[in-house]
Amino acid sequence: MFSPDGRQLASGSTDGTLKLWDAATGKELVSRPMGHLGVSGLRFSPDGKVLASASNEVKLWEVNSLKERATPPGEFKFVGLLRFTPDGKTLGYSGPTPNALNLKARIPMPQPPEEWTLKRWDVVANKLLADLPLPSSDLHAVSFITAQRMLLAVPANAAGGGGGGMGNGMGGDAMRTKIGMELKLWDLATGTFRTAESKIAGTIGHVQFSKDGKLLAFEYPSGDGSTEMVGLWDVTIEDGQPVWRERRQFVFKQQ
Repeated sequence: MFSPDGRQLASGSTDGTLKLWDAATGKELVSRPMGHLGVSGLRFSPDGKVLASASNEVKLWEVNSLKERATPPGEFKFVGLLRFTPDGKTLGYSGPTPNALNLKARIPMPQPPEEWTLKRWDVVANKLLADLPLPSSDLHAVSFITAQRMLLAVPANAAGGGGGGMGNGMGGDAMRTKIGMELKLWDLATGTFRTAESKIAGTIGHVQFSKDGKLLAFEYPSGDGSTEMVGLWDVTIEDGQPVWRERRQFVFKQQ
């Protein structure tokens, strides 16, 4: 993960080591044990001063020293959503919680469909804000556009928990699906959603919002399946309603 100014690169390894590198020279700047094995994602705050790491839990680090700053509460199978708000004052994170275990037999107990909850950590005050239930555990991509509003790109038939999550979630990627995509605007203050009137049909591959949430890129096959395409769409909010319009298409790969 590159820092916002592109000068530093953060990496996490399977042995639980977090490292910071000089992106121009490749020199290792600092290394610290994360306290958890592996890493499912990293995310810099917008000002580049705080780094969030995720595995089955979330940790915050001071970038220059990699000194641990906080461990927000929550234990997960994996963290599939890790995003700072544009002002960098709040970190949103989520993932499926571990299944309960039969301690004698050590086997998973029957579980209801997974429901993901958005947890929000106040980075300045070091405290947990109110949890909010996500509309679905099936998420193509997410983007905070303000501290209180989030854009969600979700499968067109998503209706509650039980989906496959965001893949690795850190880049907004999702595995190939055939259920199209729709755009939702989530007002975190009221818990209400507004959905774009139009939907994108067909097979959808990887999906990614731009940093400011004003562009959405996604992979899809051509009609005959011979060419992999990338669609680039403009995203705006008009009278409180999310609107997306196609800007252009790119040929990504031909069979």
